[in-house]
Amino acid sequence: MVKELEEYRHNIWNCFRDSMCKHVFTWHLRSGDYDDICPTLARYKFDCYAAQGKYGDIARALLEGELEWSDKILEIIYQDPICGACSYTCGRIFEGQPADVIQAMRAKAIREGQTPPAGFKEFLEGQKEYLNPFRKKDAERINWIKGLPTALAREIGASGNGTKTKNLLYVGCFPLREPSAEKMAQDAVTTLIKAGVDVGVLGENERCCGNPSLRMGDKDQFTAFAKDNIKMFNDMGIE
Repeated sequence: MVKELEEYRHNIWNCFRDSMCKHVFTWHLRSGDYDDICPTLARYKFDCYAAQGKYGDIARALLEGELEWSDKILEIIYQDPICGACSYTCGRIFEGQPADVIQAMRAKAIREGQTPPAGFKEFLEGQKEYLNPFRKKDAERINWIKGLPTALAREIGASGNGTKTKNLLYVGCFPLREPSAEKMAQDAVTTLIKAGVDVGVLGENERCCGNPSLRMGDKDQFTAFAKDNIKMFNDMGIE
């Protein structure tokens, strides 16, 4: 679970602004022309889009009350893909956690009533209304199963009533959107069945795990997803 921003105070104040979050260590490369690792810095060029700008400057200023929320601040922290490259390189020199801090900044924004930028706001609204970020209806949750043989689909309880077994293959919401994830789910089912594993899926009862909500900063929405999923698993006797 993402911590509160205040819990990162020590790390934030000890940011050396050494730019290690921006680059691969050059002694691993033949040329410094290829050492950039921060996609938002590469796109927008200004330091505020780099981890040290968000981590060492914006987060510190928010903690100390030196900076107030604005549309620009929200745009900066929500443009970050949180790929984690900055945390990896920073962590080799200093035990910084820039990616976690950026998520904590988003959580602080949501908690204090700020509205995420366009696109992100609709994302969270879709989670609440459709129980998945892609605004797909319940009947569409089993589309990925249509690529399986009929007998196999029947065997895993994919009629929409969910699994009747104690072993669950939870595929989440990404097969609704990504063809590659759809193929992975199909391959996983096929492999498990061929291996003799008695496994089922949730069918139309499948819902998001809540991780996208957590990454967007809505910790309450994430917690609601987690609790609902756990209750559903327990009610169905999933082990």
